[in-house]
Amino acid sequence: MIASKRIYGQAALLTLAAALFSTAAHAAVTLNCSPTTGPERVSRPYSTTCTASGTPGPYVFFLSAGSFPGGISITGTTSSTVTIAGTPTAPGGAFDFTIEAFDVGAVDFGTHEFIGTVWPQLARTYVAGWGSDSLGCDRNNPCKTFATAQYSTLAGGEIDVLASGDFGTLAITKALTIDGGNNVASIGAGPVCNGNTALCINVPGATVTIRNLSLTLNTSYGIAVGSAGYVRVEHVVMLPAPGGSFAYGFFATAGMNSLDDVRVEGAVTYGVKISGASSKATISNSTISHAGLSGLVSTLGAVIQADNCLINFNQLGISTSDGSGTAGTLRLSNNTITDNVTGLLVIGPGASIVSFGNNRIFGNTTNGSATLTTTQR
Repeated sequence: MIASKRIYGQAALLTLAAALFSTAAHAAVTLNCSPTTGPERVSRPYSTTCTASGTPGPYVFFLSAGSFPGGISITGTTSSTVTIAGTPTAPGGAFDFTIEAFDVGAVDFGTHEFIGTVWPQLARTYVAGWGSDSLGCDRNNPCKTFATAQYSTLAGGEIDVLASGDFGTLAITKALTIDGGNNVASIGAGPVCNGNTALCINVPGATVTIRNLSLTLNTSYGIAVGSAGYVRVEHVVMLPAPGGSFAYGFFATAGMNSLDDVRVEGAVTYGVKISGASSKATISNSTISHAGLSGLVSTLGAVIQADNCLINFNQLGISTSDGSGTAGTLRLSNNTITDNVTGLLVIGPGASIVSFGNNRIFGNTTNGSATLTTTQR
């Protein structure tokens, strides 16, 4: 049962009764809350459940002091529990409120006080290996994980890495830039989307940029794009973590994708895979090597333009299908494709590898050939 103080007659009587029995000797009701702390960040969903015990009950629950942060309220009760939940709204700030459980029959009560700060959202936030997710994510108080920093970052804002660390997996849910500052992000297993992904992008129509970051991975996917407007990956390295592995480096099924100065090394299956007619990619100045199956693959109608890339030490250097259906299109200019078991493999209905006649395809067990060579204009 919920009572709001000084509003309903019953609530007022209960509040008065609580005041009359406010000494420690009468405070026999215990109110335990899990978690014990209040909400932490604007836009981050919050919920805590408090359980009353110590007397027969049933209990009436109400806010006995202070006020809830914006977006937070009592959302449900039973005879012995109360749930306080919601999503904190801007602007955030300090809070101090107390929840009281009152046993009507025993005329006894217990309280739990919540004191803390709802951290506001910022245009630029920070993470560091030595950071803490209980902090505000500003430069002087960096957070520990990408996930917490994203909650504290305004849409269209930026997360900067101050020092290397394990920042956890992240499902990107807004227009966002992650700038690693050339630090190392160690990302272990964690179910986010597309199975087990380090950085997963599902933001229809949004622009997402990931740059200046070294990812050491123990995941199925390094970066996966399920929906987006435009994704930029710049100056990024993807390597397996010590004792770990990853199946795909970069995998996109939607959006316009641009990869520049990217190195993907040691993928169990695919270095870079672009799949689906709504997915396109340009890849430049990049290295894809030591993939267990294919370094670069376009499938199910996807289109890839690769320029000035090194594709080497893969089972298949470049292929037009994963064998599951309609092939894709690859347009190649000024690439070096060498030391693969097969350099170019054209397979699947509708397959197309177009060369501009300036690629260096040599030193593979089987070099393969493009379906069309066209002159530069």
